[in-house]
Amino acid sequence: MSNAARLIVFACIMVAIIGSMMYLAQRDRRVRRDAEKLIADAGHSAFGSSRGEDVVFRKSRLFGFLLFLLFLLILSAALYGLRFELGSLNKAGRPFTGFSAGIEILISLVPLALAVWQWRYAVRVSDKELVISSFTTRTVRLQDISEVTMGAYKSSSSFCVIRLNTGQGDLTVGSELKGFLDFVKLLSAKVGKSKDRS
Repeated sequence: MSNAARLIVFACIMVAIIGSMMYLAQRDRRVRRDAEKLIADAGHSAFGSSRGEDVVFRKSRLFGFLLFLLFLLILSAALYGLRFELGSLNKAGRPFTGFSAGIEILISLVPLALAVWQWRYAVRVSDKELVISSFTTRTVRLQDISEVTMGAYKSSSSFCVIRLNTGQGDLTVGSELKGFLDFVKLLSAKVGKSKDRS
């Protein structure tokens, strides 16, 4: 492949990456704006009027699958390099040892842990409590929630902030949750009803 062809491929990849980032940032701003409107309108909503029904929200299994593929890719590269390319890498002046393979295998465990966390993550909203579970489970009574609001990281990724009146740290739920707007609407309505009852 010539240098010009490489530059064209590189430019196309960069355009695709930048375009994807701009699209995701715009989508995130739209989701945050809609969520803030749902929180403001929660008092007038009948969404949370059904009683005795638990609603469970989960993260996308597709993203977890992609993380699992990344784990397999890094692991395969480490094992392949250790088994087949030991000599050629040493000749190129880059020694590939068992220690190097061990480091790569340890690095591969990070996307594996993230994939398992993605698959296990669930948020359950009932009439009395909010349960967030992944590797650990956190249960909060709705009457202990003082406010539901929105926040954003510097990279413009939005999340729902659940403020507690018990003195414990705030809880956060990321906007990558499937049905995130429904979650915000339901939780805001349930928290409002809980305050009305107390």
